[in-house]
Amino acid sequence: MNAPLSTTTARAWAALLLVAALAGCIKIEDKDAAKGGAEASWVDDLNLGVGNVSFDGDAVVLERSGTAARIAPNGDLAVDGRPVAIDDAQRRDLVAYHGAARQLRSHAVATGQAGIDLAKDVVGDVLAGIAQGDTSDIERNAQRRAEDVKRAAARLCDDLGSMRAAQDRLAGTLDAFKPFATIDQAALDDCRKD
Repeated sequence: MNAPLSTTTARAWAALLLVAALAGCIKIEDKDAAKGGAEASWVDDLNLGVGNVSFDGDAVVLERSGTAARIAPNGDLAVDGRPVAIDDAQRRDLVAYHGAARQLRSHAVATGQAGIDLAKDVVGDVLAGIAQGDTSDIERNAQRRAEDVKRAAARLCDDLGSMRAAQDRLAGTLDAFKPFATIDQAALDDCRKD
């Protein structure tokens, strides 16, 4: 069954085509591949709107007001290069924070890739639909595929929630970590908005 595209739908697909064309010009480099990593370099620095989280090798680096905290995978913490004494419970929370931040990074890559895949698929469907004169299933198929992107994005919110839980425990017991405890409930609520 042939269904003509409405003007609004046609403009939306044209915009999507433009975005997809631009996305095709962006090269995702894998600078960690030489070290055995699998994440793309465009997520080496994440600005979560709750402070700056970046990755330096296997360490998670938090920056706030010119001060940097570095969390190693084993839970070691250094602030401005100086090691901070921690107990076993704090180490577990630092390991949990580190793990959640690394998961967030990995899930950010997956979410970005799902978005790129969605754009490619929709553009292909639009072009095929126009060529075949049948555009009736394009919107339904695009919405179905968009659910994959939404699921991937939801994982980011879960990771942010895990980071916040570890952060709150650390801020309650480790004075050196308090300045870096910037993830609040508003950030989690904003993450869950569609």
